[in-house]
Amino acid sequence: MPRWFSKIIKLFLTVGIEPVFIPFREPWRNSEIERFMDDRDKHFFRSQCFDSFLELKWEEKIFEDFHNYNHRYSVLGGLTLNGFEKRLGYRPKLLDTIFL
Repeated sequence: MPRWFSKIIKLFLTVGIEPVFIPFREPWRNSEIERFMDDRDKHFFRSQCFDSFLELKWEEKIFEDFHNYNHRYSVLGGLTLNGFEKRLGYRPKLLDTIFL
């Protein structure tokens, strides 16, 4: 178990983002992120071949946009990320940190 802060944690603390951790080796407590990563793996990485890094970046943006407009999250009251953003009138920085 590391006994120091990683660079990303130092960045979060510097800009005022409070990191929240789940217990070590308990990924089911992070179900929304695990579900997103599983969907991304199955429906993006394993379903396509990319000829270049630029193509991968382009296709990732298309997948991200489709996901944010169509996938509903129970923790957001059944809204999509874009629907949640629209309801608030802005995109909370925490959403970018968690979901993107």
